[in-house]
Amino acid sequence: LAVLLEKSVEKDILRKLIYMMLSVITTLTFYIDTGLTARSGRGLFSLIYDFMRSFPAGNFVLAIILVPMLYKTFCYCGELYRKNFATVKGTLCIVLPAGLFAAFMVIGDAFIKGDNTLRPIFDNELQVLKSLFGVTGYFAIFFFGITWIFQYLDCVDICKTSTNKYFKPVQMYLDSLGRWPFRTAFITLFVLYIPVMIVSYPGVFMGDTRHHLLQVYGVWPLTNAHPIMPTLLIKCCIKVGTFLFGSSNIGLFAYSMIQTVFIISVLAFVVKMLFDCNVSPKISVLLILYYAVHPRIQHWMFLITKDIMNGAFFLLFTVALYMILTKKTNMYTYAAFGIADIGAILFRHDSQYIILISLALLLLTLSNYRKTLGVASICTLCFVLFWNGVILWLNISPFHPDRDSLDMGFLSSVMMQQTARYLRDAGDEVTPEERETIDTVFDYEKMVSAYQPEDRADGVAKTVRVSSATSEDVRMYQKTWLKMFFKHPEIYVEATLNHKYQYLYPYEMSMYIYTYPTSEGYMKELNDEVNKSIGNPVADFSYPNLSSSNLRVKLFRLREVFFKSPIFNTLYTTSSFVWVLFIWFAYCILRKMEIAISITIPFLVMILVLIAGPCNGMYFRYTYTYA
Repeated sequence: LAVLLEKSVEKDILRKLIYMMLSVITTLTFYIDTGLTARSGRGLFSLIYDFMRSFPAGNFVLAIILVPMLYKTFCYCGELYRKNFATVKGTLCIVLPAGLFAAFMVIGDAFIKGDNTLRPIFDNELQVLKSLFGVTGYFAIFFFGITWIFQYLDCVDICKTSTNKYFKPVQMYLDSLGRWPFRTAFITLFVLYIPVMIVSYPGVFMGDTRHHLLQVYGVWPLTNAHPIMPTLLIKCCIKVGTFLFGSSNIGLFAYSMIQTVFIISVLAFVVKMLFDCNVSPKISVLLILYYAVHPRIQHWMFLITKDIMNGAFFLLFTVALYMILTKKTNMYTYAAFGIADIGAILFRHDSQYIILISLALLLLTLSNYRKTLGVASICTLCFVLFWNGVILWLNISPFHPDRDSLDMGFLSSVMMQQTARYLRDAGDEVTPEERETIDTVFDYEKMVSAYQPEDRADGVAKTVRVSSATSEDVRMYQKTWLKMFFKHPEIYVEATLNHKYQYLYPYEMSMYIYTYPTSEGYMKELNDEVNKSIGNPVADFSYPNLSSSNLRVKLFRLREVFFKSPIFNTLYTTSSFVWVLFIWFAYCILRKMEIAISITIPFLVMILVLIAGPCNGMYFRYTYTYA
């Protein structure tokens, strides 16, 4: 606004006035009570009065300190914007992510304070006013923050090598890293992970670990509800451990070590690639430190679930794709690209959509690489068709043994959540025909009670009438679902946002406590279930002894508390990584960085797939790949 009007108004006065106004609005945004507030009356004066009551008086002194700090910051960043980014393209690249982030800050607050609804935004004139005020305040800080980041990216030189000499052990390590980057990075990370290996032995259990192990021991039939490849690999390791050492515990530890060694190898490969691109050793050291101390990357090396290996395969896929696009290729590069492509597909179902869509988009945008990308696309498609249409179709059921056996479609989890919320919020408007159609596929009475607004669709999925519903019933339900959408689209929007908004909203970690670090309960319950079902004590999953178990729990809880402190807690929230991705993508568009844009495409497509699937935005493991 200041740039547009500066020719007709004294520009310095106008800009300073706007910066001061925005600094006040942003400061007040941090303190405004966005929750539902009862109106004192009707009319403009009561609206203003009620709006002023939304600001607690107790933080007045702190606000006075914060306003001048923000004003100075906005003035500085505003000048950067005016000099370097005040074009249509530059403005759009800053405004679009800033507006998206600001909107989701308000949306996230609304769901938290409005009992999982958007009522705190739209309930009445007061709520709309507070929401617009909040969006403006957040937008200002994101706008100027992204401007500063863009300026920093313009100036930073990551290939600058330092001539400084460091303390001798540090210098020796840097010399070793420069001479043998892969070997040094691998050994460094492996050594740093040894304490985690010891206290996590034989592995970290979670809910999905149960599904894999029950199939390994034949309690459940072998299915592809969770990818079959990790199940088969776990089974192979347990068989070897039982045969050689008489212990399934050691076999499971072998799987955990295979997973850990593979991930460390990929991370070391990233470091080597950076050295090949003449990136400063300092960047590689910071990257190694990040991989070593990140609480989720560090601990989940031993988490027994499909997402961990999948994340490593995607990282390998990204690095190999970069090397192909920059023509730093040899036979090993193409081998790594193929292994990553197939591995990602085998270890997580939705990877096939992400990779195929990404390759198709790259084919359309990168004319110089169409031959290579065309071959990769055809090979990937053939593998997907062969794997799904021949191997799995002939031998493996695709369905979950204790949940469903109906093909509800790719968007089934989203549709289930929307239908259940519709029945909860507008059940009295459901016609007898709609009720009958829904009841043929779901247990109508149980559907509402099974609905979990912030969680996955697992609860609603368990109300599917597995034994009686047919494919024709599903098609009729889908038609009814669409008709109901046109009656109350806002209910469908709320149902979708309710368990997706955390992808762009920095939720408080106190809202969601991970139970994986203290997974004795998972392990003991699963061990008893396996032994009881088979009739023999063939499974001996357990932590070595009580004292080490307590030490493990204490160490992990200490780490959790430390990384939930300010600044460090950004490593825990899924939104942090999605924000970084969007800002980087916008910057790449601004500076026409074709290859960098291409590298981000799979990760942007992944967001769309995560939104379409059952993945809850609060569950960090779904975005483990980004981390």
